[in-house]
Amino acid sequence: MIKRRMTLLVVCGLVLAALCAGPGGAAPRLSTAEAAAKAQERFEGAVLDIDRDEAEDDEPAKEVYEIRLLTKDGVIIRVRLDADTGAFLEAAGDNLIPAIRKPAQSR
Repeated sequence: MIKRRMTLLVVCGLVLAALCAGPGGAAPRLSTAEAAAKAQERFEGAVLDIDRDEAEDDEPAKEVYEIRLLTKDGVIIRVRLDADTGAFLEAAGDNLIPAIRKPAQSR
């Protein structure tokens, strides 16, 4: 009886893990909080909004996050990330250069 319940628990755990992994066993999708953090790793600015959309034809992704950031100069920039991997795809907006985060100096 105990062995049967343990087997059932293991099978349920495996099914749950497969469902969480998504189709093809891929890793779970990036959350909106993770997407915002990735955009802010690359650019300085406050997050205005985040949308998840289908990728453009020329983008190597199925879905993308589009994050709009407001820079300290009052400029809105748009950052696009792959919704599954978090890979950086594009940034657009006026005066992007001042918003780029500089790498930390090694000591």
